[in-house]
Amino acid sequence: MRQKQRISRRSISRHQQFQEQDSTNKLELLKQVLNVRQEEETELSEQNGYQSDYTLSDFSVQDVYSLQELRFLTTQFSEQCKDFSMQTWKHEMAAHQDYSNILVNTKASLEPLIKYLNNFEVQLKELSLQMEFLQQRSNELNQQIEQKNKINRKLAPIVNDLVIPPKLILSVLNDNIDASWTKNIIFIKEKQQLLSKYTEQDELQIKCSPMLVKVLELLKLTVVERSRDFIINQIKLLRKPNCSSQVIQKQLLDCKLIYSFLKETSPELATQLKKAYGYTMRWYYHQNFSKYLYSLERLEFRTVPRDVLLGETVESQLHVNEYLNLGTRAELINSHSSLMPAQIAETNQLSYHIETGFNNFNGALLDNVSTEYLFLSQFFELYKFDEVNDLFKLIFQPTFTIGINYTKNLIRGTFDIYGVLLCIRLSQLYDYELQHRKIPVMDDYINLQLINLWPHFQIIIDENCESLKKAIPKLAVQLHKTKNTLIPLVLTQQFGQLIAGLLKLTTHKVFETEQTEPLTVGVSRLSNEFEAALTKLSSSFKDSNQKELFFYNNFYLVLTMLSDDGKFAHDIVNHFERLLQAYKS
Repeated sequence: MRQKQRISRRSISRHQQFQEQDSTNKLELLKQVLNVRQEEETELSEQNGYQSDYTLSDFSVQDVYSLQELRFLTTQFSEQCKDFSMQTWKHEMAAHQDYSNILVNTKASLEPLIKYLNNFEVQLKELSLQMEFLQQRSNELNQQIEQKNKINRKLAPIVNDLVIPPKLILSVLNDNIDASWTKNIIFIKEKQQLLSKYTEQDELQIKCSPMLVKVLELLKLTVVERSRDFIINQIKLLRKPNCSSQVIQKQLLDCKLIYSFLKETSPELATQLKKAYGYTMRWYYHQNFSKYLYSLERLEFRTVPRDVLLGETVESQLHVNEYLNLGTRAELINSHSSLMPAQIAETNQLSYHIETGFNNFNGALLDNVSTEYLFLSQFFELYKFDEVNDLFKLIFQPTFTIGINYTKNLIRGTFDIYGVLLCIRLSQLYDYELQHRKIPVMDDYINLQLINLWPHFQIIIDENCESLKKAIPKLAVQLHKTKNTLIPLVLTQQFGQLIAGLLKLTTHKVFETEQTEPLTVGVSRLSNEFEAALTKLSSSFKDSNQKELFFYNNFYLVLTMLSDDGKFAHDIVNHFERLLQAYKS
C-alpha cells in the first residue's frame, strides 16, 4: 500500500485551482458510490432487523466543514477507488456479512438472558417492594410488641396477684385435710389482702373485683365448713375405745392453721369447738386415769404398822430393822425409771412401797399434763396464762381430784416415814420438771399434794417422839438389870438407822433442804428426844465413868451410821461429834 500523505487545509487550497474542472464529475461519482454503499447497508440492516442512524447527510454536515474539504476528500477517494477492486470489495462484504451473522446469532443467544435479566429486574423491583412492606410491617409489629410488653409489665403482677387457679379450688373442695391442704388457707388469705390493696387504689379499677370477692367468699365458707367437720370428727374419735389422744393431737397440730383461720373468720364457732374439745378431754383423762388407778390399786403395798416406831418391843425387832434400812428406795428420786403399764400392774404379784404407786400415777399425770399444755398453747393459740389455765382446769380438775384422793388413800394409817418423805421428794421433782418445761399449770395440784403429805410426815415424827418417851421406863428396867455400858441400846441402833435414812433424803441435785423445812424440824426433834431419853436412862448408873461410857458408846454408834452429805447432814454429824468429844475419856 502506498503511504498516506498528510493532509492539511493549506494543501487543499493550494491544489484547489487544478481540480475545479474535475470537481463536478468526481462529486457525482462519489455520491453514486456512497449512495450505493448506503443502500446496501440499509438493505442489510433491514434484513437483519435494525436500522442505522448514520447517513451521508449526517456525515457531510458533521465531518465536512467546507466545500473545499469535500472536494479534497472526493479526489482522495477517487484515487483509492482505482486500486479497490470488486473482488476485494466482495471479500470485505463477506467478512462484514460474517460479522453481521455473528452479531445476529449473538443477539439471538442473548435474548433469553436479556429477557431473564429484564424479568429478574422486574422481580427484583417486586421483591424490593415486598421487602419494604415487610420492613414496614416488622416495624409496626415491633411497636405493637413493645406496647404489649409494657402492658404485660404493668398487668402481669396484678394478674398473678389476683388469679385463682382452678387446681386450688378443686383442692379446697376435694382433697383430704392435712398439712399440705392448709396451704390453701394461706393462699386465700393472701389473695384477700392483695384484692383489698388493689381495691383501695383509686387510680386502678378492676372490673372483675366483684367476681373475685364472691369466689374468695365461697372459698372461705368452704374452708370453714370443712375445717369444722374435720375438728368435730377428730373430737369424736377421742371417745372411741383404745383411742390414743396423742395420735389425734398430732393430726390436729399438723393442721393447726385451720383453727387459726376459724378464729379469724368465725370466732363464735372457734369458741364452741374449743369447749367441745375441753369437755371431751375432760371425760377422756378422767376415764383413762380411773382405769389406770384401778390397775394400780391391784398392786400389793407393804404395810408399815405402829410397831416400827422407835422404842417398840423386841418381838418386832427384825421387822423394824428391815424397815429402818432405807436401802435402794432412795434410787427412785435419782433415776428416771419407766412407768408401770396398766396390764402389768393388774397381774403383778410383787409387793411395793407406797412411793411406787404414787410415782406411777403422778408420773403418768405429769407426762399427759405436759403434752396437753403444749397442745393447748399451740393449736388453740392460748398465749395468755389465764386463757390456757382456765381451759386446763376444765380438762384436768376431775383427774387432779382422783390423784389427791389416791395419795390420801396411800398414806392413810401408814407409819412409813420413808415412803411419805419419798412422795414429798417426788412432788418436789415434779415441780422442778414442770418449771424446766415451762408448764406453770400444775402448781396448785403439787401444792395440794404437799399439803397432804407434810402434815402426815409430822404426825409420824410426833408418833416416834411419843414412842421414845413411852419406851424409857421399859428400857430403864432392862438397863438396871444388865448394868452393861459397853453394848449400845437397841433404841440407839433404831435411832441411828432412822436418822441416817432421813438424812439421805435431805439433799438432791434438784432440791436442798432448808432450815425451815418440816424435815429439818423433825430430825432436830428426834435428836432432842433421843438425847433426853439417854439422859434419863443414864440415871441407872451411879458411877460417872459408867455414865460417860454409856453416852460415848451410844453416840459413837449413831455417829458411825451417819454421813455428812449435804449441809444439814453435816450439821447433824458435827453435833454428834461434839457430844462424842464431850464424853470421851
